[in-house]
Amino acid sequence: QGRFWIKEQQSWLALHSSLAAKMVQSPRNYTPVNGAPTLKSGTVPGFIKTTVEFGIFTGVAYFTEKGELSDFPAKEYKMFCLGLVGFFFVAYWLVMRQGTTKAALNPPEVINSQEKGIVDALRNIDRSVGNMLEQMPCFLLVTFPYALFVNPILAGYLVFAYVFFLILYPVLYDMGAPLLFISTFPRYFILFLGCSPQADSYGWAKESRDRK
Repeated sequence: QGRFWIKEQQSWLALHSSLAAKMVQSPRNYTPVNGAPTLKSGTVPGFIKTTVEFGIFTGVAYFTEKGELSDFPAKEYKMFCLGLVGFFFVAYWLVMRQGTTKAALNPPEVINSQEKGIVDALRNIDRSVGNMLEQMPCFLLVTFPYALFVNPILAGYLVFAYVFFLILYPVLYDMGAPLLFISTFPRYFILFLGCSPQADSYGWAKESRDRK
C-alpha cells in the first residue's frame, strides 16, 4: 500500500503541472516502456509552474493591495474567524470520515478487501485527508499574516472560498484529472493571492518609513 501511494503521488505531481507532457491520462496511470514503468519527474515543470503563478499573483497584489502593512480593529476579523471555524469543521469531518470508516464501521476483512469498489472508496477517503493535511501548513502560513497585516475582511472571504473548494475534493477525486483540478487549482491560486502581498511588504514598509 505504501509503494502504491508513492506511485500515485508521483504520477499526480507529473500530471498536475500544466507544463508536463501528455496530461491526458489519469493521475494514477503511467506509461510502460518495454514492459517496465517509467517515471517522469515533475521537479522542473513544478518549479516553472510555481514561478509563473507566483509571479502573476505578485503582480496582481502589487496593483490591488497597495499600501503599508498595518493593524486592524478586532471587529474586522469576524469573517476570517468564522472561515477558520469552517475550515476546522471540514478538516475534522474528513479525518473522522476516515477514522469511522476504518476503525468503527467496517471489520478488517472489508478494509483489507481487494474488491475494486472498496479499494477505490478507501483511496478516496485516504487522499481526501492526505490532500487536506498536505496543504494545511501553507494554508496557515499564508492566511494568518494576510489577515493580520494586509486585509482581514478579504482574508475571511478567501478562507470560505478555500473551504468550499476543499469540500469538492472527495466529490471529484474519483473522476480524476482534469475535473479534480476544479478543487485543487483554485486553492493554490487563493494561497498565491494571499502570499503575494506579503512578498511586496518590504516595499510597503519602506514607503511607510519614507513618509515618516
